[in-house]
Amino acid sequence: MTPQRQKFAELIATGEPNTRAYAAAFNKPKITDSVRSAAARLAKDPEIHAKITELRTRAREASEAAAILTIQEKRMYLAQIVRTPITEIEKEAHKNLIKKRKTISIGSGENAETLIEYEGYDKLAAMKLDTELAGDAPTDPATAALTQLLTAAMSAPQPVSDKM
Repeated sequence: MTPQRQKFAELIATGEPNTRAYAAAFNKPKITDSVRSAAARLAKDPEIHAKITELRTRAREASEAAAILTIQEKRMYLAQIVRTPITEIEKEAHKNLIKKRKTISIGSGENAETLIEYEGYDKLAAMKLDTELAGDAPTDPATAALTQLLTAAMSAPQPVSDKM
């Protein structure tokens, strides 16, 4: 495949119309009837059609791969949940760790107070999930039962209040 034909296929694969792709690939400054007809003819070429399909498939696969979190990325996020003190989650650097934010007004007038409650993600559940991702899940029934009991006990929200 010539460099011009390759460029034509690449441009079409990225969404460029046939005529403009042809003009760019073959250095045609003006769009004439002959450019239009050559672009239409080339777009129907089996080799070009196969190349366009290949390029679009590769682009789609790369996009899908970029959207999937690796186990390492998941474990890093879980570690951030576990290691960040609940009193720190309201800070800008940890906004992604806030599960729920609730503003409560108490009283009225000069004695009014505003409380902000932050609910973070369950740290014990994050540790459990990280353990499973690492392949270190407990296999003996006693440890599994203790983990389940602790998870149930710790799963209630632990709000933090700040007076404003």
